[in-house]
Amino acid sequence: MNPATKPSPISKSRSRQRRREVVIDKARELREFSRAFLVEETGLSAATVSQVIRELIEEGLLTEIGAGRSRGGRPGTLIRFEGAAELAAVVETDGVGVDIHVAGWDGDVVAHRTAVLDVDPVGHIARLIGELGVEVAGRLRAVCVAVPGVASTTGELSLAPSLMSMRGKPLAELLQSATGLPVVVDNDVNLIMVGEHVAGVAEGVSDIALLHVGPTGIGAAFMLDGAVRTGAHGHAGEIGFLPLTAGAFQRDEVGDFERRWSADGLRAQARERGIATGDDEHPLVVLLDRSASDPEAARLYDEAVDSWARAIASVVCIVDPTLVLLSGELTAAGRPGIAPLQDRLRRYWPKEVVVDLVVGVDALRLGAARRAFAAVDAHR
Repeated sequence: MNPATKPSPISKSRSRQRRREVVIDKARELREFSRAFLVEETGLSAATVSQVIRELIEEGLLTEIGAGRSRGGRPGTLIRFEGAAELAAVVETDGVGVDIHVAGWDGDVVAHRTAVLDVDPVGHIARLIGELGVEVAGRLRAVCVAVPGVASTTGELSLAPSLMSMRGKPLAELLQSATGLPVVVDNDVNLIMVGEHVAGVAEGVSDIALLHVGPTGIGAAFMLDGAVRTGAHGHAGEIGFLPLTAGAFQRDEVGDFERRWSADGLRAQARERGIATGDDEHPLVVLLDRSASDPEAARLYDEAVDSWARAIASVVCIVDPTLVLLSGELTAAGRPGIAPLQDRLRRYWPKEVVVDLVVGVDALRLGAARRAFAAVDAHR
């Protein structure tokens, strides 16, 4: 054989891995199926499908559950995808405390830990993940850490001032070394969008923009042609830095726009104007409730709606999404809060914009679980 045409072992390994991925993806989608049907759906040979299914049954991902309906001959054996056979740990932290939810493919939570982080936050998180791994009898397969900022492939954070205790550390590498599990670190707003695209109001929509107003920051996420877009440096969606205020400037990795119009920023402005707003109250809801009787509350509410509408218009005129999703503080006022925003959008954009709300928390956990399982697949 000519050395130039000799098959590469790496190519064979990658080809086998790709066949596994195709079968796993289709099994997850179908949930229950026969071998013959999976052959039709994947386009793989019967021998290949049988081999991969045999491996996945041994690994506990698939289970034979009995005879299916006959299609003119001997009925094939039905096989079920076991969504809870593998679990992912979803880590959410603000740098002070941490919530860890262990979930399956569908995002269903089976275990949970919450804690105030100690002086070694990364080590503390790793210990909690280890405890949860024992609790779920070794079914924990991967970890996804949701962060309010930008993370490199090794998990080093930037534009995340609330996570200073973790800055400068390769978070993914450290947690992977400590837990022995594949770890991905991703932006929380991107994960919310992934979750909504999988099983939310954006299910089946290929072009999405999501605007999230959090406690201390504002972010956006984009899905175009069915793929999450993060830009050349991962900075796509950092709309907290939009220069929408005359004379605005950025400092301490916090944009002027998010400093003013995040939930905390809105709360601070309300207090400066003599509008009492508790730390546990949503400032947008407070302003909306008082706007009928308090002109200052009505004025600040209008300014907030106008600012968010200009941010949405800035995004829409560039990426032209089918749907704009709102999460975080923007969901607090519910449907009554959408109408003024849509009305104000018409001032800045001549076309109708479809806007909808997301719950956020469940979407984030589902999106993070899916990212974690993608890491599992990549490491098989």
